[in-house]
Amino acid sequence: MFRPPCEDYSSEQDDSNGDDEQDDSNGDGEQDDSNGDGEQDDSNRWSPDPISRQPGPLIPFSPPSAPFLGLPGVSIDPERLSCRSCGALRPCTEVERLGGFCSERHKWQGMRLEVVEPFHQRATDAVSPNKDLRLASDHGSSELKRLIVDHGLNPNAENKNGETPLFVASRNGSVEFAQLLLDCGATVDHRNWQKETPLHVASESGHADVARLLLDHKAEVDAQNVFNWTPLHLGSWAGGHESVKVLLEYDANVNVRNDSLWTPLHMACKMGHLDVVQFLLNHNASVDTLEWQGETALHLAAYYGREGVARVLLKAGAKRDIINNKGKTPFDLAMKGGHTALTQLLVSM
Repeated sequence: MFRPPCEDYSSEQDDSNGDDEQDDSNGDGEQDDSNGDGEQDDSNRWSPDPISRQPGPLIPFSPPSAPFLGLPGVSIDPERLSCRSCGALRPCTEVERLGGFCSERHKWQGMRLEVVEPFHQRATDAVSPNKDLRLASDHGSSELKRLIVDHGLNPNAENKNGETPLFVASRNGSVEFAQLLLDCGATVDHRNWQKETPLHVASESGHADVARLLLDHKAEVDAQNVFNWTPLHLGSWAGGHESVKVLLEYDANVNVRNDSLWTPLHMACKMGHLDVVQFLLNHNASVDTLEWQGETALHLAAYYGREGVARVLLKAGAKRDIINNKGKTPFDLAMKGGHTALTQLLVSM
C-alpha cells in the first residue's frame, strides 16, 4: 500500500516553553546531551505518520492538494481510485467503467498519449532517413503497413499539430511511404492546425516527386492555408524550382494572392531565387502586380538588393517608376539600402 512520506521536523528544535529558545534543561547555556556522546537526543522527537499515527522515519513530506494524490493509478482509499491521466480520486466503479480514467475527456487524452502518439512516433521512425527504419527498406514498409492494416490504426490519426503520417512522409520526401499511406486510405488533402495540406509541406520542402504523387491522387493544387498561402507560394518562397515546375504542370494559379496580396513572384523576388523568378515569368506571371503596400516585385528586389532578379524583371518589362504607398520608387529603395550597383542598373536599363 502506498504511504505518503511524513513531514520533516528535522530542522526544528524542541521549544516547550513557547519562547522560541532551544531547550536548556541544565541551565548552562548548552543543549541537552543525555547520551554524553556530544550529539543531540532525538529519542523523544516524533515524526507523525498520517496513516498509522505512529513514530516513523524523518522523511520530507509535502501534503497533497485534495483531491489529487499526484500518483495516477495509486490510492490509499479502498473505495476510490485515481485517474490514470490527472490523478484525481474518484469512486472505484466510475474509474473502472472508464478504463482507469475519471472522465470521457481524460480517457480520450489518455488513449491519445498511449495509442495515437506512439503510432505517430513509429510512423515517423519508418519514414525518417535518420531513423533505424530506412526509407527504402522492406522492413520499414512492412512495419508501417503492419501498424495500419494488422492493428487497425487509422492512417489519418492526427498528432498535436493536426498532422497525419502523410505529412511526415511529404516533409521527408518519402514517395514509397506516401504511396503506402495513400493506399491504406490516408486523406490526400488533410488539413493541419494551420490548414496546410501535405502538398503544402512537400512543396515547401522541395520534394517534387512527392508533390507529383499527391497531385496524381487529386490533391488540391491551389489549396490555401490560414494566411491564404498556396503550395506555389511556399515553393516559390523556399526556392524549390522542381516543385514549382510540378505545380505549374498541374495548372497552379501563377498569380494567386495571399492575405497580404503577395503573388508567388513577390515571394521569389524577395528571397532572390532567380531560377524560380524566371520560371514564373515564363508561365505568364504578372510582373507589376501590387501587394498591400503598393509595391511590385521590382520594389522588393530593389529593397533587398537582388540585382540579378531586378535585371530579369526589367527585361520582362517591369515598370521602374511605380511608387508605393509611401511615395517610393524601386530606385529610392535601392538608394536607401545602399545598393549602388542596383541603382545604376535601374538608371541604365
